Order: sequence, then structure tokens, then C-alpha cells
Amino acid sequence: MSEVLRVVDREWHQSQEASRLLASIEQQVQGGGLLLEGNFPQFDLFGVKVLLQGGSSSGKSTLFNILAAPDTERSVAAAETKGMQMARITWAAKLTNTGDVALFSIGVWDAGHRTWHEYDHIKEECERDTAVRAIVFSLKDKASWATAKQMADALPADARFFFVGTSYDLAPEHLEVAVDEVQQWSDAMGVAFCLTPAGQRSEHIRIRRRFLNLVCDTALRSE
Repeated sequence: MSEVLRVVDREWHQSQEASRLLASIEQQVQGGGLLLEGNFPQFDLFGVKVLLQGGSSSGKSTLFNILAAPDTERSVAAAETKGMQMARITWAAKLTNTGDVALFSIGVWDAGHRTWHEYDHIKEECERDTAVRAIVFSLKDKASWATAKQMADALPADARFFFVGTSYDLAPEHLEVAVDEVQQWSDAMGVAFCLTPAGQRSEHIRIRRRFLNLVCDTALRSE
């Protein structure tokens, strides 16, 4: 299935309409990504909570920073998250079934690997009302991929999730997980996946767009 979108128009974000709307949203966003009251009443607004899951050194913290602050230097690399962190992002997407543009208020949640296993109350808070899970793993670490598959297997049957493979642009000799294997496993489970490079700042906007589109698409799928 890869990065195939069923509900969200993947090409719309290349249009002038999308550029103007996203620029307008950016200008009218308050700290943390909250829209000012009364803005954009012509669009439906969906609230989506997405939880980043993954083992230690999966690239999860770096991905969180790219999503929360794509233009800052701290997005390039990150140590393991201590405790819990959350960012709210306002996003727009065009729906293929209606042709309408919708707004999404996306809460991105992340907890450090140790924190997740040591503090039940943090785990419970992260999982509460979660609509979509992004299971993150590193293509340069076979154990990371094994952990991601175990996490997917442990989810309820009705859970909505997709995989995110990090560090895909490294030289082949540095990769331990084949993209074909990820493709086959994802297809067998009927879920999507996307691949992200190893943190180059020039790629952050594209990574962010692909990820947020997948979140919206996964949240709205009817099956």
C-alpha cells in the first residue's frame, strides 16, 4: 500500500490554492498551532490525536521535532525524549470523495521509550482518545523494525495506524531493513507506510507534508 492515500488528495498541496491557504493558516496560528477563534468558518474542522510509537533510537524524537518546528536547527537531530511532549498543528487537506477542503487540528504526542515503560500514567495519557498511531522504526536497525512489528501486532483489531521508516536515504551498506520487506508486511496488514531521510533540513517540509497527509487520510478512512 505504501504511501497511497484513499481520502486525501495528494496532489492538492502542490496547487496555488493550497499554498495560499496554508500560508494564511500559518499567519493566523497562535503559539502551539491553535487557530484564532472565528477563523476559516467555511471549512469543516476535524480534531485528530496522533501518537508516535517506536523503540529507542527509532528516530521518533527527531520526527517529532520536524513536525513541531520544521524550520529550526533542533529538528536535525534529537536525543531520546525525556517524559512526554505534545505539539498541535493546524493542517489543511482536500478530500477526494467530496472535493472539499477540510481543516485538521492535529495533536502530535510522544513519550520517551523509558518513560513509556516506567510510568503507567503517562502511557495512559498518551493513549487516551488516540485516533491514529504512527509506528516509527529505523531502516538502519533490524531490531527497531522487529519492535515496530511487535507494536503493530499488539494493537486492537480496529486500531488505525501506519509505519514510518527513518534514515531511508543512507547508503545501502548502512541499512539493515529492506524497503521491499516493509512494503510486503504493510500490504499484508492493509496499512500504509512512508519513508523519511536521515534528518536533512532541506527535506523537512516535504517530510512534514507527507506525514500530516497520512495522518488525515488514516483518520478518515472508512475501512
